[in-house]
Amino acid sequence: MKSVTGPFLVLAPILLAALVLACGSSSDPTVTPTATVVVAAETPSPSPTATAPSHTPTAPATVSPTPTESTTSESTLARRLADEAWAFLETFTRELSPRASATEQEVAAAEFLAAELESLGYEVKLQTFEFNMPSSEVTLQGGLDEAPTTAPSHPLTLSGIGEASGVLVNVAKGLPEDVASGFAESPTGDSSRDVIALIERGESTFEEKVKGVADAGAVGAIVYNNRRGLFAGALSTQAGIPVVAITRESGAAIVVRMTDGEVTATVFAGLDTVESRTVVAEKPGPAPDSPLVVLGGHFDTVPDVPGANDDGSGIATLRAIAGEVADRSYPFTLRLVAFGSEELGLFGSRWYVSELTAEEREPTIVMLNFDALAGGTNLSVLGDDGLVSDLVDIGERKGIPLREYAALPGGGSSDHAPFDEVDIPTVFFLDEEFSRIHTAEDRLEFINAQSMGNAAALAIGLLDRLARR
Repeated sequence: MKSVTGPFLVLAPILLAALVLACGSSSDPTVTPTATVVVAAETPSPSPTATAPSHTPTAPATVSPTPTESTTSESTLARRLADEAWAFLETFTRELSPRASATEQEVAAAEFLAAELESLGYEVKLQTFEFNMPSSEVTLQGGLDEAPTTAPSHPLTLSGIGEASGVLVNVAKGLPEDVASGFAESPTGDSSRDVIALIERGESTFEEKVKGVADAGAVGAIVYNNRRGLFAGALSTQAGIPVVAITRESGAAIVVRMTDGEVTATVFAGLDTVESRTVVAEKPGPAPDSPLVVLGGHFDTVPDVPGANDDGSGIATLRAIAGEVADRSYPFTLRLVAFGSEELGLFGSRWYVSELTAEEREPTIVMLNFDALAGGTNLSVLGDDGLVSDLVDIGERKGIPLREYAALPGGGSSDHAPFDEVDIPTVFFLDEEFSRIHTAEDRLEFINAQSMGNAAALAIGLLDRLARR
């Protein structure tokens, strides 16, 4: 059991990424490699209802393309690139999933990608970096079991950092009446004893739940899921007590355990220093001071999830582009970057941008990001107005369906964001179907391979257009 001395500190908010992957501005997930993680909004997320496409669905008529420029050849290119991306994705997903951030599985995937890109003739290096990853522990004793037991857990963003122990009190869903009833019926009957609140997710925000139990005197809180698996949630303001999430299964077992007597709990929330890596592959331009174009996507997944779409689809698209342009000459340096540990807070892309020299940052004319783009039938782009306009025009000319996306829902983000923050123009390729990301359903059978081929063909079209300027 870890221990921290001194007052509780703030568990800093971590960006998600997952893409949008962070569905909800008050629920940007930060995940630890402990159990299946489901992205959490502060109120329950609806179950997925969309019908997923097979890997070769009919392309949607979201754009009425005007086939005025080599439509047939470009459609053939997009189909061929779709086949190549699909073949790579099958291998990558079946042999290298899951690829949880900052784990040995992520290392294996990075080495695989480095070898793959090197075989195509790119100059490849691995960029290793460290960061602080949230960690937590929950230990229980008493009730039906005499021996101490633990439960898989994950700290909420903006949890207090530290350790707290006390008698466990069930406050149902943490509504005001639940808190009052739970504390009134506490088996201790002694208001002077420290209390850890057990709360079920749903019906109110995490912020409201935690504030309610903290105001009632709880020194820690455990929030259990209302659906299968672990989740990653966030508070709106800094908590003064440690707050951790556990699975629905663990929560239900604890409730049963409490029926046989008093249960005590120890809750810890903290930060561990971990190592991750990013794969950087480069095709140099004609001169040392050539402009620089970056194409990127992350290759890590949340724990215990196949990650076929998030972000296997982006990496497979990147691989298809890499193979197609390996022998082409451009008037700029082309850099392909597979970022690590995106799911824990865009750490790979943030590190990459922070390490850019002035000689690298200033010549960077565009960053194209590919993330979770093949989970539905609506390939979309958002980003720099001029570049998005170029891509829409290319799509219309080439007969490739494309949607212009206004903004990510709920403040979600991905690896283009750190580039935006330093004024590098970006474009983000994605699909608006997010229901399966960060779940066990993010599998190959729900992938739309043609979206990968279309994204690759559009990106190559943009490279060609940039080369002519």
